[in-house]
Amino acid sequence: MAKKKHTAQKTTSRAAKQTPAMYPTPDPVELATPQKIVAFDLKTKTITLEGSPPPELLRLEEIERQRLNLTGRIAAYTRTLALRIAPHWGERPKHITPAKWRNLEQRIKAIAELPGNAPAEARDALMALHTLNRMAEELAEAGDWPDSIDRAICYAIDFGQLLQRGQTQIDHGETVDLGKRNAEAVAGAREAKSTKTNHRIEAAHAEFQRRMATVKKSRMKMATLKNMSEIKDNNGNPVWPPIDTLKRWARDWKSITPSE
Repeated sequence: MAKKKHTAQKTTSRAAKQTPAMYPTPDPVELATPQKIVAFDLKTKTITLEGSPPPELLRLEEIERQRLNLTGRIAAYTRTLALRIAPHWGERPKHITPAKWRNLEQRIKAIAELPGNAPAEARDALMALHTLNRMAEELAEAGDWPDSIDRAICYAIDFGQLLQRGQTQIDHGETVDLGKRNAEAVAGAREAKSTKTNHRIEAAHAEFQRRMATVKKSRMKMATLKNMSEIKDNNGNPVWPPIDTLKRWARDWKSITPSE
């Protein structure tokens, strides 16, 4: 099937929609019930199953169709990159007309770099837009081409992403893994501290209730908490937290009202 000429996608930097996914490889599909294969075509690399196709395979087929849709990719990549750049365009230079500034394709061609305070990811996005625009121009020069070229270009994009991912893993994988382990350790320490604190709160509540059970006057709650805060162990260390902490804990104890 012949293809229409491709041109760079035109949009504005005011796009407010959520950044679309950048075509990740889909996860393997596990079918709920086994399927019987009745035919297999080596030339087209397709299989025919008995009965209706499972919904899981239909969803996978739609994902793959979108991943190999070059026209859709060019449009989605342009929107995504424009959203990354939009907050950092800066003021319109005087030498660029308002009409050209409103047209993203013309703006890409006119702007060589972003303002000095623009972050690195915005600069990379602008470079990517320049590259995408040049690719679209080359495709337009090529005229019409078969579907296989569309798919080959999409696979080439995936291949480049995999190469970059592998290099990133080589350069930064060890640091990332160390950061993840540190984050897990910190989260574990926080959880352990929280659990320990909850146990202390429960123990303090039990001790408070035990003491209050021996008090005849009902207005001795704050005094009881103060007495608890002054208890020391054999080494002279406080058994319970300071009075302010006990009062804060006691706010959740039903036996103490706000007025007390």
